[in-house]
Amino acid sequence: MNEAMKNLLTRRSVRSYADRPVPEDALRAILQAGAYAPTGMGTQAWKMVALHTPQAMDEYRSLCQQQLGRFPYYDAPAIALVFVRKDVVAPVMDGSAALENIMLAAASLGIGSCWIHATSALFATEAGRQFQKKLGIPDDYQCIDGCALGYAQGAWPEAKPRAEDVILLR
Repeated sequence: MNEAMKNLLTRRSVRSYADRPVPEDALRAILQAGAYAPTGMGTQAWKMVALHTPQAMDEYRSLCQQQLGRFPYYDAPAIALVFVRKDVVAPVMDGSAALENIMLAAASLGIGSCWIHATSALFATEAGRQFQKKLGIPDDYQCIDGCALGYAQGAWPEAKPRAEDVILLR
């Protein structure tokens, strides 16, 4: 099995992270992989942000606590956020493809990830929109979602059994 297929079949959602920062060069590479995802009509109308500094993480944690009543990122040391311009053909699909690339790139570097769907709801609040503005993301972009990033605490999660009869060749 080639490395790409191995990465696709072994990437898992990590929900327990070691207290170890993700290096900036790794974050940059991970977000670059997100920027190479396909987009409807090739628009590439997105902006991706990695939060990882103590100040950014503290501010984001506080925002989550205030707006969501919790910090849903499993205390990961970094968070990737994907924003897509609202007026493109398929913003949710474009952003979702970017997030998948981000998580696959992270796994290829030995970095765990977990898609956090609460992210889009957070940025739909007024406080979330203000934080978005503080990040330098224009109002005509919507947060599609984000993911936790960090080194797994303990063993890499095992795959759950896959459902049968989902692959059909006709």
